[in-house]
Amino acid sequence: MVATILSVAVMIVAFGVTNGFQQTISQKIFNFWGHLRVQHFQPQRVAVAEELPIEKNDTVVQVLQQNKNITSVNSFATKNAILKTSETIEGILFKGVESNYNFKQLQQFLQQGRWMRYPDSGSSNEIVLSASTANQLQVKLGDALLIYFIQNDGSAPRARKLTICGIYKTGIEEYDKLIALGDLRLVQRLNNWQPNQIGGYEIFIDDYKKMDAVNETIFYQLPKEWNSHTIKEVYPNI
Repeated sequence: MVATILSVAVMIVAFGVTNGFQQTISQKIFNFWGHLRVQHFQPQRVAVAEELPIEKNDTVVQVLQQNKNITSVNSFATKNAILKTSETIEGILFKGVESNYNFKQLQQFLQQGRWMRYPDSGSSNEIVLSASTANQLQVKLGDALLIYFIQNDGSAPRARKLTICGIYKTGIEEYDKLIALGDLRLVQRLNNWQPNQIGGYEIFIDDYKKMDAVNETIFYQLPKEWNSHTIKEVYPNI
């Protein structure tokens, strides 16, 4: 009887730890990427690939915001880049967001500094790095570094000098080794996009268990060349 009681107790504790760990990791992923992602339709697209541009559509955004399960809709775009210091280099995926981005979702990850400041014109010259990338490059808050953006047309990388204004850590290695945050307008300029062109929308909902149902609903409300995915489809490995 004692052995049975101990065995059952151990299993209950093990299940509790596993479920708690799964819940924590899932919430971190949702906070960083949203629950749903709306982008241009790209078959067989990998998660780290840059997006084809779509034009902002206020009508679609209004329709999405009218969905009672959707709490916020944020514009974003990504671009592959290389960070360089005098000592080393590191490849990253530069995620550009707008000034009205819902940074409250990410606040728990910010270890040092602050989020980017957005000037009235031009683009911000600030960047938020992960603690992992900062340690790899041996840089700290307030340091300036060169970032080389890879051009899709095969031309020479375009360099910019950015200042580290913040350092974050999610604890998820796939993110911390790859993602840096900056101004969406910088991505637009480097891609020769118009100001109304973005990579897509990140959508946050009130209950992650409703992801599939909400995704199916909004899919039929999008322009025909657009597509929507749950974050489970985008990052199935995590």
